Amino acid sequence: MSMGSGTKILLAELIMILVVLIVFWIVIVFIRSNAELRYLRDALRDADSAGERRYWRRQLRCRYLRLLPFVGPRNVERIYGFLFHGAGDGRALHIHMRLYANGEEQRVYTLEGGYTAHLAADTDYTVLLRRSGGTTASGFCTLTLTDGAGGVVSYRTDMIEGDYTLRIMSDRSLLLTAEAVGCKKPEHMPDIPVAANGTVVVIPPAERSSADVSYF
Repeated sequence: MSMGSGTKILLAELIMILVVLIVFWIVIVFIRSNAELRYLRDALRDADSAGERRYWRRQLRCRYLRLLPFVGPRNVERIYGFLFHGAGDGRALHIHMRLYANGEEQRVYTLEGGYTAHLAADTDYTVLLRRSGGTTASGFCTLTLTDGAGGVVSYRTDMIEGDYTLRIMSDRSLLLTAEAVGCKKPEHMPDIPVAANGTVVVIPPAERSSADVSYF
């Protein structure tokens, strides 16, 4: 057998080994992806609230996108924003929220596109909203305050350019939900009360139906 024939056989064996490894890798990825997709679909089906459903739907879509060979953990959020939010720069508005009471930072919980936090009665809270660095997406936040009796008061901010500060005062416990909404034009904002930067939102006693808004 000539040296040329031996080289060809060796090359064929190497190609065969490479093909087997690629097939094995594809099978492993398929099995793992199926398990993750099944978990995400179950979580979406069992979600108890609209916020949870939005979160798990986003996670499921991102996982489907990552099946594409050019989509990975580092760029999936950008591709998701381009496909599902329709923003001109391909990105959705992302915010950070911090909550303070009596000079101490309070715990907040993340939702898809926003945050939620529990506010104790008779406590003066300061809410700091800040657009995430590295994004030029524009928009505003909706703020929803819900009490234990199911009473709901909703506000929106103006367009968030930098730090946006609010104070919230109430005689009863509240659930605060803040969600970022991508929007390029102010005229596209919803027609609900505006809590401007520097506003003090005072939730009156339960027997009254609307909230008062004042300024620092």
